[in-house]
This record gives sequence, C-alpha cells and structure tokens, in this order.
Amino acid sequence: MATQTERREGTRAKILAAARACFAADGYEATSLEAIMTRAGVSKGALYHHFANKLGIMAALYEHAAVHAVREGQHAALAPDIREGPALVRIVAAGLGWLKAVQDPETGSLVLDVGPRVLGWAWAREIEERYSAEPTRSALAQAVAAGEARCTNIGLATRIINAALSEIALSHRETPLSEADAAAMVRAVVKGVAGVG
Repeated sequence: MATQTERREGTRAKILAAARACFAADGYEATSLEAIMTRAGVSKGALYHHFANKLGIMAALYEHAAVHAVREGQHAALAPDIREGPALVRIVAAGLGWLKAVQDPETGSLVLDVGPRVLGWAWAREIEERYSAEPTRSALAQAVAAGEARCTNIGLATRIINAALSEIALSHRETPLSEADAAAMVRAVVKGVAGVG
C-alpha cells in the first residue's frame, strides 16, 4: 500500500506528465488548467495542492529539464577517460553532453524555447546559475590554478560559455551539426574564453 508521501509524489508526477503532453500538443498559452486536470485525472484541489498556477507547473517542468541536461553534461565529464584529465577537457565534455541532452525535442523545447520565453530571462538565468554555472565555474578555476587557462573573470567566462552552448544548440536545430563539428565548436569556444591559444 502506497504511503501518503508516495501518493503525493505520484499525483505531482501525473500532473507534470499531463502538462508536458498538453503543452507539447497545444502550446503553453492554449493549454488550460482544466485540460491538464482532465488529462492527469486529478481534481482541482489536487492540482492546487501542488501548484499555484500554470506558471508554477511550467517552472517545475523547466527546472526538471534543465537539471536533466546539466546532469547529462556532468555524466559525460565524469567518463573514465575524461574525469582525470585537464579541466578544460572536462568542460568541453560537459558541454557536449549538455548539447546531446537538449537535442531531445522535449528537453530542448523546454530548456531553449518555451521555458525561457514563458518564465522570463531572469528566471531562466536563476536556474542556470543554480545548476549549470557552478560546475563550469569550478572547472575553470581549476584550469586557471593549473595554468591551463588565463581568463581573469571566471564568472563572466562561465556565462559566455553557457551562452555559446545555447546558441550552438539553437543553431543545430536549424542546421544539424555533425558530432565532429559540434565538438570543434565547443572546443574553440572553451579555449577562446579560457584564453588558450
């Protein structure tokens, strides 16, 4: 028998899955809370117990997708042949892992399009700072300490790398890049921002 916590988590998951499906089918603006409740098979009270409004649902979906993409990047940077290597190589691997994650249409739509548009730049930036900026900042600091990099403003360098990755991802959706071309672009960005060669 499911515990109350498990039931709550199950209800929340059903709401998010229903919202994801509704947003994908009809768009954020055209999706009503009633459509989400119907698809999820939950009452109005159950929905409002978990989310204050549709924007709160979008925020949860965006954050989940952003965290997933960052984790994919971190997983790539922890591959046995990468994790003990130079910090800049880890940044490139993490960037390529993130790019691969956002190539999934649903993840990419949430992270690159709908999430930032609906939630606004400040919210998207806050999520980026919370999840993806710290690993890059830390690796850049290690690269500077090891003499691999010469950037003096690690915070700004981190933002430039993240912004460039987003632009590469958006460009890839219009004109797909080969893995080799994507890797070359990410390497060029990281090396350029890090002040290497």
